[in-house]
Amino acid sequence: MKVFTIQHLLQPTPAPTPEPTPAPTPEPTPEPTPEPTPEPTPAPTPAALYSEDFESYALDAENISPWKAYISRFQKDCSTYIDGYQVSPTVNGEDISAIATGEAGPEQGEKYMNVFSNYSEDQNSVCLETNVYREYIINDDFEGDFSFVFDSKRPSENGVASPSNARAFIKKLDPNDGFRTVEYEWIDMTDISNSEWSTFELNTTVDAASEQGYFFNLVIQN
Repeated sequence: MKVFTIQHLLQPTPAPTPEPTPAPTPEPTPEPTPEPTPEPTPAPTPAALYSEDFESYALDAENISPWKAYISRFQKDCSTYIDGYQVSPTVNGEDISAIATGEAGPEQGEKYMNVFSNYSEDQNSVCLETNVYREYIINDDFEGDFSFVFDSKRPSENGVASPSNARAFIKKLDPNDGFRTVEYEWIDMTDISNSEWSTFELNTTVDAASEQGYFFNLVIQN
């Protein structure tokens, strides 16, 4: 008997086709770093028309220039006007005004200005009103908003008391109309503290075109 051997040629199993390697996922593009928000531009510091702490005045100075004074004289009822007179510059002494020490607070330095009556006048026959002031003439440089800022207190002794009174004010006067008052902004100072200093402020707006030549006064009245 003849035997036939049948051989089956086995082909090797082909290697599987590898999956394609995926491309790496790119990192997300970062958001651009924003520019820092700039600080807001601060409002410009207002220019000071005039600043005074009275430290430069000698206690025995003859006057307190460039401050002026105007004394108004009334009948004894203190409302019927008689007349008035100017003292320019205002004096430094026992009448009207004086540079003083002894009651300044920690923010006031050493010296300050006192405003009081003209005691050389006959106090029994007339009623006196003392006005100590800085005076300006409005020109093209006076345009916009203005503030009169000051520290004040009553003296610890012999200060103003009712029925007398004290005020601080801004006044505009028209010299072309008999020095008519065209603006009057004021604060009553009669009953302010006689122990603590406080800061006060008065405000006004100047129109240089329509108010050209007006007198512009910053006044302490007693």
